[in-house]
Amino acid sequence: MEKFDFERLEVYQRAVKFANEVYRLTSQFPKSEQTNSDHELCYRECVE
Repeated sequence: MEKFDFERLEVYQRAVKFANEVYRLTSQFPKSEQTNSDHELCYRECVE
């Protein structure tokens, strides 16, 4: 599958790895804590 130009950017590749790590870590949270925590953590880290 051919990549789009932005997918070759290091910043994009790092962001994807970071998001995957956030989801992996938050999947270990208790179900009651998982509701929006993964999205919130990723949003806060990506914005700041």
